[in-house]
Amino acid sequence: MKKQMLIFLFALLFVASIQIEACPATQPLYDTEFNQDKMAIQNEKIYLISSFDNKDFVTCYDFYGQRIWYAPFNEKIISWRSVNDLIFVFSKSRNGDGTTITCLDAWTGAQIWQRP
Repeated sequence: MKKQMLIFLFALLFVASIQIEACPATQPLYDTEFNQDKMAIQNEKIYLISSFDNKDFVTCYDFYGQRIWYAPFNEKIISWRSVNDLIFVFSKSRNGDGTTITCLDAWTGAQIWQRP
C-alpha cells in the first residue's frame, strides 16, 4: 500500500512539474503598449496609427489609398479616439516623464490644441 501511494505521489509531482514548465512566463505589461485598434474609418477617410522606435504618426488616407495628411508625434501614442471632425491623441514622452493630450482636425491633420 505504501509503495502504491509513493508511486502515485511521484507521478502526481511529475505531472505537476511538467505543467509548471509548460506554462509560459508572464510578460510584464508596460503602459507604453498600444491596446487599441490602430485603424479607424470615419468621414469617408481611413485613419491609421503607425508606431516606430523614435516617432509615431497619425496618418489619413482616402478610399483610393492616397495619403491626405500625416501628423508626426515624438511621443509614444498610448491611445486615440476619433469623434466627429476631431481626433484626440493621448501620448507619453519616450523617457516616461510626462503625458500629453492632443486634438487634431480630422480633415486636415492640423493641431487644434495640445495640453500636458
